Amino acid sequence: DILARFAGEVGRIVSRRRLLQEIWGYPDPDRVETRSVDMQIAKLRKKLGFAAQDAGGPIQTVRGAGYRLVLDE
Repeated sequence: DILARFAGEVGRIVSRRRLLQEIWGYPDPDRVETRSVDMQIAKLRKKLGFAAQDAGGPIQTVRGAGYRLVLDE
């Protein structure tokens, strides 16, 4: 579900808050303290064959904002 969300918004930042709402179904993610998103992103990167913070990987962390999928043209 996460990869599909990123694929639908290539290059756009998708916030952790939004992922918690749309993927996990939390109605008010600001009141939730969880690392679920971060852990799932790490697992997804590993499945795609990239290290957790691989600068060359397609899933980029945008500090303080969220994540985005960047594809080479």
